[in-house]
Amino acid sequence: MNKDDIRNLFERYLAGTATDEEESLLESWYLEWSNNKSVDLSDDDMKMYLSAMREKNPYLTGLTDKRSQIKVQNIAAVFIILITAGAIVYYSTRSFKPIDKQRIRNHIASVVPGGSRAILTLGNGQQISLTDADTGTIASENGHTINKTGNGEIVYQSSNSIPPKGVTYNTVSTPRGGLYAVILPDGTKVVLNAATSLRYPTVFLGKERKVELSGEAYFIVVHNSSQPFSVQTKSQLIEDVGTEFNTSSYDDDDETKTTLIQGCVKVTDKHTRSMMLTPGQQSLTDKSGLLSLIKHPDIEEVTAWKNGFFKFDGETIDKVMMQISRWYAVRIIYEKDITKEGFYGTVSRTERIEDVLKMLELTGLVHFKLSENAIIVQH
Repeated sequence: MNKDDIRNLFERYLAGTATDEEESLLESWYLEWSNNKSVDLSDDDMKMYLSAMREKNPYLTGLTDKRSQIKVQNIAAVFIILITAGAIVYYSTRSFKPIDKQRIRNHIASVVPGGSRAILTLGNGQQISLTDADTGTIASENGHTINKTGNGEIVYQSSNSIPPKGVTYNTVSTPRGGLYAVILPDGTKVVLNAATSLRYPTVFLGKERKVELSGEAYFIVVHNSSQPFSVQTKSQLIEDVGTEFNTSSYDDDDETKTTLIQGCVKVTDKHTRSMMLTPGQQSLTDKSGLLSLIKHPDIEEVTAWKNGFFKFDGETIDKVMMQISRWYAVRIIYEKDITKEGFYGTVSRTERIEDVLKMLELTGLVHFKLSENAIIVQH
């Protein structure tokens, strides 16, 4: 923009007559100006305009300080600043065709954060929507009643009058945009992240308690030395000795990670190589099946999803968007030459998706186009 364009936009912005797109464009220019100071306006004009802009939108001042700090330190990474709804809009009008703008906005407005959503599949194939089920007993099967609690968990309780007849398996599956907690028949608690499936017996018989996991879950295991607990994923077998751990093993992710919070676990890969984890350690199996030890993972990052946050600690944009895609149930499309820089920061998972995207755009490393069917990631 030349100086006349900027001056005209300033006047409309301060008078409150600028459109949303014009405000976005001016604030985007402001962020660029804060780094390069490349504009041919007098010092008096700039002081007046910028002072008024900061008064109208105080967040601009804090953002400029952070961006300048990153530039001075020459850090090849980005800090995402948590902001509330109504903060800076950083979309250029070039991202939208005028005829489609309102329809796209309506579509994005319909994309809401994930919540307590899951399907329970019983041994006979019957499926129950846990999202819609009322509090109380929702099913009885093989000597157990299955109850939904007031806080949205399902709990298995034994019925002594009806002895179990063999082993029956149940499955709890969360969709993209879903989260759910299950109390297994032995009292073990499992919290399932989005797009996750857990298969387990309704009664644990024999010498072990074994469940199968696809996706990500946090386990709080009830210790029983005579009947060890184990989790089978696509590339790891996790054997517990009374503990608390997080396992991430999505089918569309090249890696399987098990992170120990408390206790002790033994992790074995498909090639029968194994290792013991102590609290604060992580096992990683890559796409080649190689098992390795991460001694000092970021535990807060690993468990952030369970506590209601996204926490990024150097993830590239494809890893960031994979989490967003699962939680908001949206499709992601990548254009060429996407940044390989790392992203850092913490964002609430209750934020609207448009606000999360704005936060990411404020880094200056990534931009988004919105369509009715997907989010398009641009450099």
